Amino acid sequence: MKYSEQKKICDLMSSAYRLAPLDAIIGVAVETLNLRPIHGVRVKPEGNESGWYIWGGDYSPNDDFFKPVHQSHMSDLLPFLNPYFALDYGYKFIVNEQDDYVDIWYEAEE
Repeated sequence: MKYSEQKKICDLMSSAYRLAPLDAIIGVAVETLNLRPIHGVRVKPEGNESGWYIWGGDYSPNDDFFKPVHQSHMSDLLPFLNPYFALDYGYKFIVNEQDDYVDIWYEAEE
């Protein structure tokens, strides 16, 4: 992932550039990654978390919906999401690479 791609997205969205370390944990609904669109939400992290939660299709409130995945593995799982992983806390996105659709917005935490 090139810094310039992530920086470009952050600048476009007026976001601070806040890339998590590669060993940070992302909550990923692995079983849903074949579904579209892909959703991403970033909250303020705790411990070694990145703050990112990623899922495909519809969200589920089930306790076992998200599995821990190191940020470094996301390049293999969903490489088209890499440009968005430097967005600051409070940012959300919906991406469907098959339809060339991207929506990014900021929503302050309550």
